[in-house]
Amino acid sequence: MRAIIWICALALSLAALSNTASAETYRINNEVWGWYQKYLGRIGDGRRPGAFVITEDGQNAWYTYCPDTQCMGGLTYSQDALNSCEREYDMDCVVFAVRDDIRVEYEIEKSAPAAADQSSMAPQASGIAKLRISSALREDVERYLRNSDSFGSSYYRYLALSHAGDKIGTSNCKKMTTWLSDGCAGMNNPQEGAKRVALQACGNPNECRLIFEGSTKIGVFEIEWY
Repeated sequence: MRAIIWICALALSLAALSNTASAETYRINNEVWGWYQKYLGRIGDGRRPGAFVITEDGQNAWYTYCPDTQCMGGLTYSQDALNSCEREYDMDCVVFAVRDDIRVEYEIEKSAPAAADQSSMAPQASGIAKLRISSALREDVERYLRNSDSFGSSYYRYLALSHAGDKIGTSNCKKMTTWLSDGCAGMNNPQEGAKRVALQACGNPNECRLIFEGSTKIGVFEIEWY
């Protein structure tokens, strides 16, 4: 009888701990919130599958979605996004939303000033960040944006920028491919392959970030050439 009571008490304690953990509130910044709004647009406000994950500190995020009516199998969108997030930012990440269903408690923190020499993304009084990019890269960036519109919906195209704003990397990967020589890490997930190609062309993953998907901004920012 005592053993049964002890087991029940233990189960109740574990349930209480689980409820406490699930009730944790994550503080996300305005940039991450802007990415989430962009993600909602990508999935048609829940009509298409996808997942949005955040780093535990709420300062960065990653999302994966299917832009087509028929999607390739493999990892779940949540696990795929978690793996990419943790690989990209080298820290633990959590699932923020599946489709448009938010799975955690959260609050949006007010923007705080950041040191100018620590990132190319400088917050402004208006709430829209200024993304500082070297003028030497302007022609390359503008060419990428012009060409992105001409490729249409058959390609995954990304542009990555170093945190210092002095290097970029781009990718151009077919959505449906049966060969690997394009360097897009191919057949299982060409979209993730396109992201990796852009980041690798820019530099080490912890030195660069993706700022354009095609000609669409990833996040909310304005470019400032220096």
